[in-house]
Amino acid sequence: MDASRILDRSDMERPRRPSELLAWVMAKCNELGATPDAKAFARSGALLPKKFYDEVYPLALFADREFAGRDDVLVQPNLDNDNFDGRITVGAGPGRRTIFVEVTYAKDGYDEARRMEVLCREGHVSLTGSVSSAGRKGSPNRKVHVESEAVSHLAALEDYLAIVRERLKDKARSRYGKDHVRG
Repeated sequence: MDASRILDRSDMERPRRPSELLAWVMAKCNELGATPDAKAFARSGALLPKKFYDEVYPLALFADREFAGRDDVLVQPNLDNDNFDGRITVGAGPGRRTIFVEVTYAKDGYDEARRMEVLCREGHVSLTGSVSSAGRKGSPNRKVHVESEAVSHLAALEDYLAIVRERLKDKARSRYGKDHVRG
């Protein structure tokens, strides 16, 4: 089977109850990890797997935590480039309301992309080791190296919090409405 068929845009954007969305996401995670081709697709950086892991997966976790067991809630991921990643419709009838959720992923995308190159090439990579690279991505002489080392918890926490601060500054410049939730 062609691994790119695992994720379908219309299926990803279908409204579901929180528990249904989480179950669907976990099933897709299993499919994306089932074969070497599926893993390669999941790690490819293509639009659908990127949206799946960076937006739909955290949206499903959030919705399931906030609205667990509720049958009057529908969650609809939004894959467009709007200022929200999902709509959550709560309730029915005149009391019904829609919440717009913006998911922020605090990560160093360049660092992650280089680690992903090593992971795809070698099958494993250090999460905390320093990364160095030479050559352009995709060129035959490209070299990416990740040290196999551990860092102190405090240093890792400080680095992560610096990334979180930068993402919050970026998001603070965006315009959101009163029905937006950012997480």
